[in-house]
Amino acid sequence: MLLAILILVGAVLALLVSRPPVLAQSTVCGQELAAYRSVASNSNAPFQATGDSCAGRGTYGLEYQCVEFVRRLYSQALGINTLASPWSMLNAVNFFDAAPALQLGAFPNGVSTTPPAPDDILVFEGPTTDSFGHVAVVTAVAPPSLQIIEQNWSVSGVATLNITQSAGQYAVVRPGSSYIVRGWLRTMSDNFDANTLNIGRWGLLSPPPTSTVTVTNTNQQLQVTMSPGIGGGGLISFCSLSGDFDVQVDYILLNWPANNNHSLRLGAFDLGGVGMNRFSSSSELYELGPGSTAHISTTDTSGQFRLVRASSTLSGFFRTSSGWTLLGSETVPVIPTRFNLDLGTNGPFAPGDMLIAFDNFKVNAGTIHCPGSL
Repeated sequence: MLLAILILVGAVLALLVSRPPVLAQSTVCGQELAAYRSVASNSNAPFQATGDSCAGRGTYGLEYQCVEFVRRLYSQALGINTLASPWSMLNAVNFFDAAPALQLGAFPNGVSTTPPAPDDILVFEGPTTDSFGHVAVVTAVAPPSLQIIEQNWSVSGVATLNITQSAGQYAVVRPGSSYIVRGWLRTMSDNFDANTLNIGRWGLLSPPPTSTVTVTNTNQQLQVTMSPGIGGGGLISFCSLSGDFDVQVDYILLNWPANNNHSLRLGAFDLGGVGMNRFSSSSELYELGPGSTAHISTTDTSGQFRLVRASSTLSGFFRTSSGWTLLGSETVPVIPTRFNLDLGTNGPFAPGDMLIAFDNFKVNAGTIHCPGSL
């Protein structure tokens, strides 16, 4: 009878505390295990791989649980506000279903035709319905393996997972674990601090054959330069936003002679390319276009652009020392749209070697849709 009671108690405890397996205890609370984008994954010893915290609640949650690391990394490395709800209210297992509220694209494991990419959040489900789950961040993808950084699981803070493709669909598995990968989550926001173009977020806008455009992620900026004459190029977002949205970006004019006949743009690509432009012709202007007469003179060599859609109205803003200033509005289709960051000219005699930079592209509102996502 005693043996039966002990077995029953053990089974109940196993259901109530379902965690990843503890591999070893060789570190102390808060010790750095690994780092990615200058953000450290720290040890939760002596509670590694449990639901307990070795250091109590900190700025980004219970230290050093897995969710605390993801929130800290997304805030410090990607510039995303993870201090407010719903970020502050989630257990790891809830991340995937909360993707729309987090303004993240959700890619279901084993179904998605889009593989994980660096900076994606990998979401795990435990073997029982009361598991807290687990989250980690993808650092590199080179099939048949995928690298992650995490907190409160592996004692090294990093792990290698398997990734396979069948009939165009990608599946990720953690070897030897009863936890399954639910899927991966992706942000559209990008501060370009990694100095490597994130192909999970962006694609190149191919210039016409008459021009040469160079696009580089360097000096923690997206820099664009081009040859003389008609042409242009830049980036287009991999994902799109549907419904009402709010996006913004910083710009800097690094080499911008007066009257150069070029324009840099934050555009809504699938809405006819309408967007906020910094244009140089016989005068220096902010313009909302094409298709609008909204413009204003400026001497700014750096600034911020913002596009906001409410129903079928798209409004363009630029920022001054006193805040956002509305430049104008246009009626646009209510369809999902990607976004472009580009430099271009229609002037056949326009000079070359213009050099501009974009920084801190941010999605403030909108529902994200990506190829291969839900």
